[in-house]
Amino acid sequence: MRNHKSLYSRISKRKSNYNQKLARIIVILSVVLCFTFSIVIFATPAKGNEKPRYKYFKSIEIEAGDTLWSIAEEYMTKEYKCTMDYVKELKSMNGLTSDTIHEGNSLVIAYYSDELK
Repeated sequence: MRNHKSLYSRISKRKSNYNQKLARIIVILSVVLCFTFSIVIFATPAKGNEKPRYKYFKSIEIEAGDTLWSIAEEYMTKEYKCTMDYVKELKSMNGLTSDTIHEGNSLVIAYYSDELK
């Protein structure tokens, strides 16, 4: 009979230890999730204070020495991640399959402005 109580006691102790470890893991995961959620919520800039930006298009004449890349650097605004993205948009808007452009031709460019026109 003593063996059964001892065995029961050990099993009960193991279950108790397991439950305590499980509870600790759940608490730690909850804290980590709350912390991560807080960072995401508070690190995201408030968009309510930003003025809306409007996208416009205009045609420019290509001058001697112009390249798509130099035009992109001149007209690209902060809405584009990088010059390559802007060059891709220029090529798409103008039906270009290569980076080659010629002096005297027209090129449609996109730009953003705070001003509603």
